[in-house]
Amino acid sequence: MNLFTDPEKGRAVSRALGLDLREVTPGGTATEGPAAGAPGSATEELPTLVGTAELLPHLRAAHGGIHGGALLALADSAAGPANGLAVLPRWVVTTNLTMRTLRATPVGPLTVTARVLRRGRHAAVAAFEVHDDGAPGPGGDRGGDRGGDRDDRATSAPVALGRLTSAALDPKGGPPPLARPLHMSAPPGPSPVAWEDLIGIRHDPDAVRMPVTDDVLNPWGIVHGGATAALVDAAARHAAAGAGAGEAAFTADVALYYLAPGRVGPLRAATSVLGLRPDGWVVDVRVNDEGAGDRPVASAVVTVREA
Repeated sequence: MNLFTDPEKGRAVSRALGLDLREVTPGGTATEGPAAGAPGSATEELPTLVGTAELLPHLRAAHGGIHGGALLALADSAAGPANGLAVLPRWVVTTNLTMRTLRATPVGPLTVTARVLRRGRHAAVAAFEVHDDGAPGPGGDRGGDRGGDRDDRATSAPVALGRLTSAALDPKGGPPPLARPLHMSAPPGPSPVAWEDLIGIRHDPDAVRMPVTDDVLNPWGIVHGGATAALVDAAARHAAAGAGAGEAAFTADVALYYLAPGRVGPLRAATSVLGLRPDGWVVDVRVNDEGAGDRPVASAVVTVREA
């Protein structure tokens, strides 16, 4: 049995983000023929994927920008597949995710670029950048308001950047049956499931929790790395709010380590505010799978800053 027989299985998170993801050539254009780095290709360039996503209303946070969890999930949904293509015929799970937010309130649409930096026998590492293609250009005009005169280079501002490390595994039945060059299309309309409803995060008196449902699983049948990251983001901001951060606070820096798969749920995120620095509140977040004997699932250090 192949875990990846159903091409739609495990795509609820990326669909809620409205992500359209394409493989590109080393020159940065969408590939039309055999992809660089594909088995049998003339070059051995490592994969690059470029995704686009509208900043849909359900992805916006209280400070007017994008939910930090949605931004993390966007990075995971682009850099993870890039690493996966690099290690074919194996496939990947996310092990580490680090991100720095540079622009808290992007206008959108967003572009995420994921470039594989290294592939080894057991792991791959990708760099990712998220840009705001609706940022004010020269003279203060939004790029999206200038029609055919739009200059993407002048109106694209960095939103976030980081690194994602994936472990290479041998899935039962082989890897996903992907056509190269890869194109994972966005849903035809806005996601029928709002971001916060899909993630299902709830704030309990003792911790922040997330149930494990089909909507937060990836094709492996475990919790999507982006969903776990969204839980970490929500828990860190909740802890910072309790320490005095305002409603406009956002997740500025994340160092997230995945320790074991989330399978049963609910996942519980316990937090501890380590201190306040000039750049924000530093929060320790630990995620456990309560339904699996309270097994540790992830550990993170997060900086939450006021916009």
